[in-house]
Amino acid sequence: MRDEARGEFEARFTALGLDTMSVELATDATISPESIEFASTVGGDATLPDIGMSSRFLPLLTFSESSGSEPAYGHDDGHDLSVIDTLGEGGMGRVLLAWQRSLQRQVAVKILKPELDSRPELSAALLHEARVAGALEHPAIIPVHALGIDRAGRPVMIQKRVDGVAWRELLVDPAHPAWRRVGMDTMDDEARMKANLEVLIHVCNALEFAHERGVVHRDVKPDNVMVGYYGEVYLLDWGVAWSATAKTGNQDALVGTPAYMAPEMFVPRGRMPDARTDVYLLGATLHEVLTGFPRHRGASLREVLECAHHSAPFHYGPSVPAELAALANQACTADPGARPPSARAFREALRDHLRHRASIALTTSALERLFVVEELSRRDEVLDPIAFARYAGECRFGLQVALRDWPENALARDALNSCLECWASHELACGNVGAARMLVAELPTPSGELVRRLEALEIIEEEKRVRAARFAELEAQHDARIGALPRKRAVAGVAAMILVVSGSRLRDDAPKSAKDLFRESLIPIALLVPILWFVRAWIRRTAYNRHLATMIVGVTSLIAMHRALALQFGLDVAPMIAGDMLLAATVMAYSAMAIDRWLFSPAVVVALGSLMITVAHTPPVATFETCALLGGMVGCYGFFMTKSPSGRAG
Repeated sequence: MRDEARGEFEARFTALGLDTMSVELATDATISPESIEFASTVGGDATLPDIGMSSRFLPLLTFSESSGSEPAYGHDDGHDLSVIDTLGEGGMGRVLLAWQRSLQRQVAVKILKPELDSRPELSAALLHEARVAGALEHPAIIPVHALGIDRAGRPVMIQKRVDGVAWRELLVDPAHPAWRRVGMDTMDDEARMKANLEVLIHVCNALEFAHERGVVHRDVKPDNVMVGYYGEVYLLDWGVAWSATAKTGNQDALVGTPAYMAPEMFVPRGRMPDARTDVYLLGATLHEVLTGFPRHRGASLREVLECAHHSAPFHYGPSVPAELAALANQACTADPGARPPSARAFREALRDHLRHRASIALTTSALERLFVVEELSRRDEVLDPIAFARYAGECRFGLQVALRDWPENALARDALNSCLECWASHELACGNVGAARMLVAELPTPSGELVRRLEALEIIEEEKRVRAARFAELEAQHDARIGALPRKRAVAGVAAMILVVSGSRLRDDAPKSAKDLFRESLIPIALLVPILWFVRAWIRRTAYNRHLATMIVGVTSLIAMHRALALQFGLDVAPMIAGDMLLAATVMAYSAMAIDRWLFSPAVVVALGSLMITVAHTPPVATFETCALLGGMVGCYGFFMTKSPSGRAG
């Protein structure tokens, strides 16, 4: 604590006489001027000022002791109230259970302890509580049925009898039987937290109502909240409340419970109590709901009050929802202006949190999967892509649903970014550029390293795509299935032409001269020119077709050139034909290596025909020639039949 603040604290502590008390006050009990005077040996002005609290005009209320049960119907002892039992007892007062004969009901009767009857300031305090609470008619405030005095002039307050339990008992005992009374016997921590927040919302409602009527409670804590057996919630003990309208209560006196007290309750600095003081107490109560212990703690009253005077922010662990932690610290800040402005604002913050709890629960569940995803991504060995995708997908889905329910869920938003970055990094490591690109696109602001890795992988993938496209184009250009049907028809036509020419030669008994053979070689060339022009589009379609057309043109051209040379040098017919067939076999063998290995088959047949003609060297040469050529064409046609299209012909 700073020197100035410590000096202020010491001056106030001494001025109140707290350092000279013979008995130290409890830090979790309500302090009032009466309790200070009761524990002090130096006296002082500890009584409430006389501001219209006189009991002279109060009605006479008498009661009698009974046998511990409700009086029998018709029994009349002259008293309307008959005491049955004692409900509770504090430092200065008692609460009795009584039977009200006139209305045939049980009521609670609050009176002073008999040994304190001579203390007028205590009587004034009870009258003050009764009149403040009686003026506040709200479902969360126990109704005051009557206020009067007994025959000895002592104040008597009659209230509604409520069956319930102090909220503190429920906070410290999750297995308390009262939980079952309100239908919550199977609650887990999540459900119990929700139920406690609902109780605090009811307290906010009562305070909002009181603040609108100028009343500040100044002693909000779990001990002063009762939870009824039917779910009712009541804010009790208005004995130290300050009323701005009725001018009751001493705003400069030390009142409240040290373990929850706001700084201005210890050092008022001339400030009038207002709603923000009760907001501080709401924050201190919320702190106990979240942690299980009061906001201000210490080994002595001095230490607890020092803690209250300083009101430092509290560091909550990860198990406490961030929304509630922020609300508790905001409400318990030392500066009243920095707190939520009203009990309504505090209540709405609690309701917002309750609406967000489903989103928070989804976020918590998703964080467990995110932890697994991050652990898997940090391993050096190859990841199981199915397992990784399952955990990452569940994490992303849960966080997306959480953000849909609560778009301002910062924890879910940050976790979703971490999940997407981790997942994208994994996909990049696996080389899945498409999946990585989609994940990076979901990130609002992807990291520079992730973007650089994606761009580098995209360059590599583009190079692969270009190479694959080139290879596919090259493969298509040499695919024999493309254009197979027109090719078979063309081969069949050439075979028919050879049959016609060879057949005419077989019917001619006169042997052919070299000049005749040369003229015959020009016929295929003359026929090929218009045919090739007509099928030029088909030829240009693939490299395979171009190679095949080149082979056919090459064979016919070489044969014509060979026969021209043979005619020039005066070769016989048989060597001329054998040379023709050898040239054709050579061209087909070379084409087999360049186009398709199946061309070796007709090349071998034609070569054998050439060999037969060379060995025989006698007529009928045309017969050998025809057989060789037909064998070659049949081989070619058989080859083309094996390349029949399977969905790619055209």
